[in-house]
Amino acid sequence: MAFKATLKLDQTEYRLLHCSFSLGQNTDYTTGKPTSDVMGGQINAEFESTKDTDAFKLMINPNAKFKGTIKFFKQDEDSPMKELEFEDAFLTGYSESMDARSNAPMSTSVVISARKLSVGGASHENKWAAY
Repeated sequence: MAFKATLKLDQTEYRLLHCSFSLGQNTDYTTGKPTSDVMGGQINAEFESTKDTDAFKLMINPNAKFKGTIKFFKQDEDSPMKELEFEDAFLTGYSESMDARSNAPMSTSVVISARKLSVGGASHENKWAAY
């Protein structure tokens, strides 16, 4: 099943090429039992580069906090199948790449660290100091 997705960072929307996010817990090595709170909130996203510099500006300002969404669509549908919302987020990684030997578009990759993630009616909030 083919999907398409969009990433919105504050007011700017991008066409996603790839993304991943995860949550996890530390576990006891011998028993496998969880030994920590749930941790997560890091999102890796790659999108088609555009002429705007909004993502670059978020990266170079270490105090630039933002919110956003990732909407996942089935290829032939207009309404989102799933939506990931994130709040109190910072860009902690940024890179751009292009390959003139390929048909792939120039792309921007970002790492987003978010205090709060929500999918559907479920949400996870990291325990950051000063929040």
